[in-house]
Amino acid sequence: MKRRHDAHVGLPLGWEKKYATVYIDHNTETTHWTDPRQSLHGLFGDYSVWYLLQQFHGLIAWILLMALFLILGGPRNWRWPKQSVFEVWTNELPHSRPFDRLSGLDEVQFYGDFVVPSRAVMLQDGTKGWGALSSWTDHYLLEMVGDYSAKTKGTQGRAVAFRSCLKGDAASYFMGCILQPLPEVLQLDVVVPIAARFLGKPSITLWTGTNDEVAHYVQHETLLSIVSGLLHVCLVHPSRSTRVYYGQGVADGRADWSPVDFHAPDEAQFPLFKASGVQCTALEMGEMLFIPSYTWQHIKASPGRHLGVVMAFPAHHRLLDQLYTAMGSGVS
Repeated sequence: MKRRHDAHVGLPLGWEKKYATVYIDHNTETTHWTDPRQSLHGLFGDYSVWYLLQQFHGLIAWILLMALFLILGGPRNWRWPKQSVFEVWTNELPHSRPFDRLSGLDEVQFYGDFVVPSRAVMLQDGTKGWGALSSWTDHYLLEMVGDYSAKTKGTQGRAVAFRSCLKGDAASYFMGCILQPLPEVLQLDVVVPIAARFLGKPSITLWTGTNDEVAHYVQHETLLSIVSGLLHVCLVHPSRSTRVYYGQGVADGRADWSPVDFHAPDEAQFPLFKASGVQCTALEMGEMLFIPSYTWQHIKASPGRHLGVVMAFPAHHRLLDQLYTAMGSGVS
């Protein structure tokens, strides 16, 4: 039995069914005896092409975009069976090239070129105007914050007076200390770079020490600055997490730690690290390095004591938050 047309279902935009067999096209102000849907009835039933476009424009647009992506050869660089979810997501690894050393970045450039793609960058003017570079001598720090409570580095950190981190207590001096949050009396000596102010209010930490750290990642957008000393920093992009053997051979199988020495990796023990795209640099006094959230970092110190400032901002990658949470829960 032939189906009956509803009075208005599927009529093109601007059309109206006036009587049983009269159709008015208000677009051209003309009257028609033929149902404009009739010629397409056999293919789409009671629905015209225009109606379908109106109802399914989102799906149609997605299909067209995917078709364009395939035509342009998007997946040619993918290696699905051998890569993690992150590697498929980031076709071109930002850390496959040297660190950019830039100055004069504005917020839009910094966010679009470095925060979003998780690319590290040296901000050459990041510490411009910092009083800390000239005033933070041992004598000044002892006088201003010597009696403040600090914590020694490591998972078993203990509370100590900050003066013992500068001199006197050999254990605290060697292990290094963290003074967090940065006391107000010192906050005027450090300034958040203009390019990074959109990230929000940071948690600022003053740290000292002579020892090296274990390779790890942190869940913050980080600005690492050196007030005195010299650090050697190696970074691996979050998309290469499977190459750093996370959670293996470290305390409690922590997913945020890696057993690999990024500076001198044992290729026989960790062969996948060769494809990590590791990138290393020396960080000297007055320099500032942006380390994106979830970027693997391994920091080693040159001989002597070091004094640095870490500005930690909330992560700006919800997808990374979710994936790394899942990654952590899956490590036994």
